[in-house]
Amino acid sequence: MRKLLASASMIALASFVSSAQAADMDSAYDWTGVYGGIVGSVGMFTGAEAADYYDNYNISTSEWGGTIGGTLGANIQSGMFVYGVEGDFSWSGLSHKTFEAEYDGGSEVSGEWNSVATLRGRAGLAVDDTLIFVTGGIALVDVDQSYCYYENCDSGSYDGYYDMFNNGWKVGFAAGAGVEHAFTDNLTVKAEYMYIGLPTATVKSEYLKEYGYEGVNFDSSAHLIRVGLNYKF
Repeated sequence: MRKLLASASMIALASFVSSAQAADMDSAYDWTGVYGGIVGSVGMFTGAEAADYYDNYNISTSEWGGTIGGTLGANIQSGMFVYGVEGDFSWSGLSHKTFEAEYDGGSEVSGEWNSVATLRGRAGLAVDDTLIFVTGGIALVDVDQSYCYYENCDSGSYDGYYDMFNNGWKVGFAAGAGVEHAFTDNLTVKAEYMYIGLPTATVKSEYLKEYGYEGVNFDSSAHLIRVGLNYKF
């Protein structure tokens, strides 16, 4: 009887373990599908202006800021590997401003990203309900950068002879890495680091052209910590 009970217990235990393992496999999240959501970020925005005249000055400033916007993407899962594409558009509060006291009253340097859009590939490994990924692609940024003599930027009284601007949509790149976790079949939350950088833009005012000086180089970039909430359709 003891042997019979022991055998029955072993069979029951094996059956329970097998059922639990099967249930666990069935509960693993399937990342394949289309999703949309919201994304926000905080980070450090850096703007730099440099020129090869007046003793080769270089002005660089960094300020904290943030963004908020929406996301749309799609994933395909093959085993543990997940591949996908993701795009987003965000309104931006990333900006900087500084005043350089020099010569006849000084100069004001300012920069702002009004909005930011990215289109990126994603690739990662799925471990149960968690995805660890890397991402990279292009960035489109609506930029307003200026170098103004005599604080004209602040007053709105621009002098086209001296002042220089780098405005409009610019193409750069975005790259980062992060982690995303599924709480339900449809709802996921992600956290990621992303770097967005724009190429150097060289601008000459009429004054610089007239006297043969090199132009002013405008640079800008951002290091962002982003958090997003997604819904898989």
